[in-house]
Amino acid sequence: MPAALPAALRSPPPPTAPGKRPPRALQVVHDVDSALANTNIDWSAWYLSEEDDMGESVLHALISSLFEDVLKRWVAERGIKRAFVGRNAFFQWVQNQPQVQISPDAYLVDRVPRPLPEAFQTWLPDHLPPRFALEIVSQNWRKDYDDNPAKYANLGCSELVIYDPEHGKHRRSKDRLALQVFRRASDGVFARVYAG
Repeated sequence: MPAALPAALRSPPPPTAPGKRPPRALQVVHDVDSALANTNIDWSAWYLSEEDDMGESVLHALISSLFEDVLKRWVAERGIKRAFVGRNAFFQWVQNQPQVQISPDAYLVDRVPRPLPEAFQTWLPDHLPPRFALEIVSQNWRKDYDDNPAKYANLGCSELVIYDPEHGKHRRSKDRLALQVFRRASDGVFARVYAG
């Protein structure tokens, strides 16, 4: 279980000007309902519908299935009883904006509500953000590289791995990396700790 954050990091962010886009900077937002729900942010850039998220390539599906199995084995080897491992479930964190959501390719949460929810809504009891999330880079690689870290930071995720199986096809591009790891530090900051 992650340690509680200092009060300064739990406080709401400063008000956002009307019509502003969602926050891009990696930041920590815990009381999303009061901090962001009442501001005039245009969340539509972060909307993700089920139709947008349904398709995945065969390679993408194989990698996420393999990693789900690895996570399940890791949990079993450590005897963690309440943890839950899954794939492609929606996590929502802005109560009045249900389309502001993300669907990790594989994830680990410390516990889940029963019965299992259709989507994790982090403002509800026992609807926790992932301790760990995996994103496999898709054809829209800019979204995975540029938008997803900020989304996971706002969601409250503890660790995010972005794996790009196509990085080798783009050897001349310095923008494409095999692996990126983001972690939340003890002070609450969510930052990239590895890229390569």
